[in-house]
Amino acid sequence: MIANAKHNVAMVLNMVSYPFLWVVWLAMFLLSYPLALVLPLFARDTMGELNNGSKVGVGPRLPTWLSMFQTPDNSLAGDATFQIAHDGKSFYWNAVKWLWRNPVYGLFARELPDRVYVAVFGDRFVSDGSHGIAGWYFIRVNGLWHFRLVKKLWPGRCLYVQLGWDLGRFSVPLSGGWSLRCFFLSGPRLAKFR
Repeated sequence: MIANAKHNVAMVLNMVSYPFLWVVWLAMFLLSYPLALVLPLFARDTMGELNNGSKVGVGPRLPTWLSMFQTPDNSLAGDATFQIAHDGKSFYWNAVKWLWRNPVYGLFARELPDRVYVAVFGDRFVSDGSHGIAGWYFIRVNGLWHFRLVKKLWPGRCLYVQLGWDLGRFSVPLSGGWSLRCFFLSGPRLAKFR
């Protein structure tokens, strides 16, 4: 009961601070596009997660002080799908495109412990894409929150809104056991919907 109250307080603080975090995120987001042209010059081959966290290996990564621009679960070479689509092209331009595709991905990222407290409201299967389901959900996990809204606009398109932290992304089991990695989400976009 005490843990639940603690998580409720943390969630309220995260909700209140979200608009301020969003302003910082927006500034960094806008800055990340021109910076992506120079960030690959700082890359060094180091050990870390690869292919959306499915394995660990050596790949080109940014130094720790630039980690807010790095995808924690991939190197600057991108995931397997990105690498296939950009095979044979220069590392520099591939890294720039990867950073443009994933701007400030590491900013405000959070790691949650093995034990999490989850509350789901709405339809947790709401999604865009080829198996789109219109609706909404609100998820609370250990004081963080995630709101998603999918609203069909016209045939083939929907409004896709995500706010809070992406609580649907799990990392691979690491030496310390399972962990939940959450990335900052921001705003609406038009998406495919069938």
